[in-house]
Amino acid sequence: MKVLVLTGSLMDASRFEALEGVAVARKLSGPVDGFDAVLVDLAGGQLDLGEIRRLVSGCLVGYYPHVRRDLAEAALAAGFDSVRPRSNLMRNGSIDLSRAGCGEAQR
Repeated sequence: MKVLVLTGSLMDASRFEALEGVAVARKLSGPVDGFDAVLVDLAGGQLDLGEIRRLVSGCLVGYYPHVRRDLAEAALAAGFDSVRPRSNLMRNGSIDLSRAGCGEAQR
Protein backbone atom coordinates (compact mmCIF):
# COMPACT_ATOMS: atom_id res chain seq x y z
CA MET A 1 0.00 0.00 0.00
CA LYS A 2 1.37 3.42 -0.98
CA VAL A 3 0.47 6.25 1.38
CA LEU A 4 0.95 10.01 1.14
CA VAL A 5 0.93 12.01 4.37
CA LEU A 6 0.13 15.72 4.22
CA THR A 7 1.55 17.40 7.33
CA GLY A 8 3.38 20.50 8.43
CA SER A 9 4.57 18.84 11.63
CA LEU A 10 8.27 17.95 11.58
CA MET A 11 7.67 15.35 14.30
CA ASP A 12 4.94 13.61 12.31
CA ALA A 13 6.90 13.90 9.07
CA SER A 14 9.95 12.19 10.56
CA ARG A 15 7.86 9.35 12.01
CA PHE A 16 6.04 8.71 8.74
CA GLU A 17 9.09 9.09 6.47
CA ALA A 18 10.73 6.18 8.28
CA LEU A 19 8.02 3.82 7.02
CA GLU A 20 8.34 1.93 3.75
CA GLY A 21 5.90 3.02 1.05
CA VAL A 22 5.10 6.34 2.72
CA ALA A 23 5.76 9.76 1.20
CA VAL A 24 5.35 13.05 3.06
CA ALA A 25 4.36 16.45 1.69
CA ARG A 26 3.70 19.85 3.27
CA LYS A 27 1.08 20.86 0.70
CA LEU A 28 -0.61 19.65 -2.46
CA SER A 29 0.13 21.46 -5.71
CA GLY A 30 -2.19 19.48 -7.96
CA PRO A 31 -4.25 16.29 -8.27
CA VAL A 32 -2.92 13.32 -6.31
CA ASP A 33 -2.64 9.97 -8.09
CA GLY A 34 -0.70 6.79 -7.44
CA PHE A 35 -1.44 6.46 -3.72
CA ASP A 36 -3.81 4.03 -2.05
CA ALA A 37 -4.49 6.47 0.77
CA VAL A 38 -3.76 10.09 1.63
CA LEU A 39 -3.50 11.03 5.31
CA VAL A 40 -4.03 14.67 6.26
CA ASP A 41 -2.93 16.28 9.53
CA LEU A 42 -6.08 18.24 10.34
CA ALA A 43 -4.26 20.26 13.00
CA GLY A 44 -1.79 21.45 10.37
CA GLY A 45 -3.04 25.01 10.14
CA GLN A 46 -4.99 26.78 7.45
CA LEU A 47 -6.17 23.88 5.31
CA ASP A 48 -8.85 24.09 2.64
CA LEU A 49 -10.40 20.69 3.29
CA GLY A 50 -12.75 20.95 0.33
CA GLU A 51 -9.85 21.66 -2.02
CA ILE A 52 -7.91 18.71 -0.62
CA ARG A 53 -10.94 16.47 -1.25
CA ARG A 54 -11.11 17.73 -4.87
CA LEU A 55 -7.41 16.98 -5.42
CA VAL A 56 -7.48 13.47 -3.91
CA SER A 57 -9.49 10.87 -5.81
CA GLY A 58 -8.56 7.94 -3.57
CA CYS A 59 -9.08 7.15 0.08
CA LEU A 60 -8.73 10.33 2.17
CA VAL A 61 -8.18 10.05 5.92
CA GLY A 62 -7.81 12.95 8.32
CA TYR A 63 -6.06 12.65 11.65
CA TYR A 64 -6.38 15.03 14.58
CA PRO A 65 -5.54 15.56 18.26
CA HIS A 66 -8.17 13.67 20.28
CA VAL A 67 -9.22 16.89 22.02
CA ARG A 68 -10.13 18.60 18.69
CA ARG A 69 -13.24 16.74 17.57
CA ASP A 70 -14.26 19.92 15.69
CA LEU A 71 -11.46 19.22 13.19
CA ALA A 72 -12.80 15.71 12.61
CA GLU A 73 -16.32 17.00 12.03
CA ALA A 74 -15.07 19.61 9.53
CA ALA A 75 -13.15 16.95 7.57
CA LEU A 76 -16.16 14.64 7.40
CA ALA A 77 -18.32 17.54 6.25
CA ALA A 78 -15.76 18.23 3.48
CA GLY A 79 -16.07 14.65 2.22
CA PHE A 80 -13.15 12.85 3.86
CA ASP A 81 -13.63 9.07 3.89
CA SER A 82 -12.57 8.70 7.50
CA VAL A 83 -11.06 10.56 10.44
CA ARG A 84 -8.90 9.12 13.20
CA PRO A 85 -7.40 10.48 16.40
CA ARG A 86 -3.62 10.82 15.95
CA SER A 87 -3.06 8.37 18.82
CA ASN A 88 -5.00 5.63 17.00
CA LEU A 89 -3.25 6.06 13.67
CA MET A 90 0.25 4.87 14.56
CA ARG A 91 0.50 1.47 16.20
CA ASN A 92 3.73 -0.44 16.78
CA GLY A 93 5.69 1.56 14.22
CA SER A 94 3.15 1.24 11.41
CA ILE A 95 0.16 3.15 10.10
CA ASP A 96 -3.03 1.38 11.14
CA LEU A 97 -5.72 1.93 8.51
CA SER A 98 -7.79 -1.09 9.54
CA ARG A 99 -10.82 1.04 10.36
CA ALA A 100 -10.31 3.66 7.68
CA GLY A 101 -11.87 1.78 4.75
CA CYS A 102 -8.70 2.02 2.66
CA GLY A 103 -8.12 -1.59 1.66
CA GLU A 104 -5.09 -3.22 3.29
CA ALA A 105 -5.01 -2.84 7.06
CA GLN A 106 -1.48 -1.62 7.69
CA ARG A 107 1.54 -0.04 6.07
